Amino acid sequence: MSTAPQPLRVLAVSHSSGLMGAERSLLDLVTGLPEHGIEADVALPTRGPLQDRLAEAGLRSHVTGHDSWCHTRTWLPTRLTSFWYAPVRRVRNGSATRHLRRLLANQPFDLVYSNSLVVPTGAYAARGAGVPHVWHVRELVEGGLGLRFDVGRARAMQLLSEASDRIVCNSRAILEATVPSAARDRATVVYNGPLDDDWTRSAPATPRVADDGAPRLGIVGAVAPHKGLEDAIRALGVLHGRGIAARLHVVGDGRPAYLRELKTLAGKLSIRDAVHWRGRVDGNMQSVYSSLDVVVVCTRFEAFGRVAVEAMAMGRPVVGAAAGGLPEIVTHGETGLLYEPGNVDQLADRIAELLGDPDRRRTIADRGRADVLERFGRDRYVAEMAALFRQVVERPAT
Repeated sequence: MSTAPQPLRVLAVSHSSGLMGAERSLLDLVTGLPEHGIEADVALPTRGPLQDRLAEAGLRSHVTGHDSWCHTRTWLPTRLTSFWYAPVRRVRNGSATRHLRRLLANQPFDLVYSNSLVVPTGAYAARGAGVPHVWHVRELVEGGLGLRFDVGRARAMQLLSEASDRIVCNSRAILEATVPSAARDRATVVYNGPLDDDWTRSAPATPRVADDGAPRLGIVGAVAPHKGLEDAIRALGVLHGRGIAARLHVVGDGRPAYLRELKTLAGKLSIRDAVHWRGRVDGNMQSVYSSLDVVVVCTRFEAFGRVAVEAMAMGRPVVGAAAGGLPEIVTHGETGLLYEPGNVDQLADRIAELLGDPDRRRTIADRGRADVLERFGRDRYVAEMAALFRQVVERPAT
């Protein structure tokens, strides 16, 4: 007679208390784990929107004050992420590690799960407490985010290898670019599952181009240098030069100084009025994608590509940079189009190709929707992660 698996308890460590892609994937995971007999608490660096969403779901969180172990390339001491603040980050992380150790000692957690490579405290606490540890690598820290490890890449990769019973990557590109060869046998790819039942049930948005002939392009996500917004703005300028009076909707927010740089660029290209800054949207993203004709993803190295998946699920064709994990989501010419990052003329060509051929745009959109609904569902993602957690607890690596 078979028996149900014993309940497991996981302590998940989040690098942030916001609600960007990595945090949303963590929220997807911890709210779905109870269906697989796994309970999760979440350790957060500060209070924030993620803590509120966890409370709404009836999940417990702990504010431990942990910090990144990365810094920017700037040496200016005015930035908390500058090299000069590395000693402060070490002190904060030492205190947070002790806090996590106390949690592990006082409560029967079976496993520690670190949701990002930019925070090391979960690894340190798990190793010190003798608890299995799973490290989820969701970003290319140095080449993608433009950060540097405080301890240097060699020591950071040593900790990743030595303090991980399993390493999870959100794309093959991340696995190949990040995981040391000595740890490849403990590394696996689990694609994010951003599409829940709401996305699956939502009807694909009907094809649209504005009556005035001004198609809407959209770029969605954090407004940050590594997201490649300059490509989108410059491509819009190329399109206007060809007589295609498209509009670009920028959905997301970022640092005011960088926003000013982008607005200055749009002004120099004489397309200031064609760029619409919609800011951050916390509501129904389906309606955002429905308002667009083509979604562009210009990130220099996109670790996964949640925006591409969501846009395709709503029946919106995607033009993405052929870098990082995006080629694992978008099959060029079949489920979307790809361009060489930085090649603005090629990006403009891809957009014009879709806008100029409604039948092709609809065919690509339909194929893209069918593909992502099959591959990137939340149930699949949570089930794979739950199975991996059980494997680690039942047979932890030496």
